[in-house]
Amino acid sequence: MIGSGDADVGTSRERARQGRLRRLALILVPVAVWLLVRALLYPNRVIVFPHIPAAMVPFVPAILLMVVLVAVMAGPLIGAGRSPHVLYRPSEIDTRFEDVRGAGTVVEEVVKSLNLFLAHKTFAERMGGSPRRALLFEGPPGTG
Repeated sequence: MIGSGDADVGTSRERARQGRLRRLALILVPVAVWLLVRALLYPNRVIVFPHIPAAMVPFVPAILLMVVLVAVMAGPLIGAGRSPHVLYRPSEIDTRFEDVRGAGTVVEEVVKSLNLFLAHKTFAERMGGSPRRALLFEGPPGTG
């Protein structure tokens, strides 16, 4: 199989990871700077809960309930982009291609398909094709 340095999948995953880290930094860095500046300028002040006027106290439970309902309704929409697929790390898999016996041509086809999948951008740019989306193995449960 091709190495991780040549695989487009590793590059695109790293790019997505870097994007998530940048978004997280965009949120956390201003908060950290604000807290640091506040701690340096006002060392004796502590961060306290804001004062709620007495006239607003009866409305606090209703406001909290609305915030929770909006969060419950918006949560699935925000998390809809998450993949339901299970990720297996290479260290979690005990079976290797060398363990497969008597199916040399099948193993070769699987390796070719995996190489095409791992280098999908290169394959599409150079040859204009798209890799197979799935492999279906026949056999007893656990075959794949």
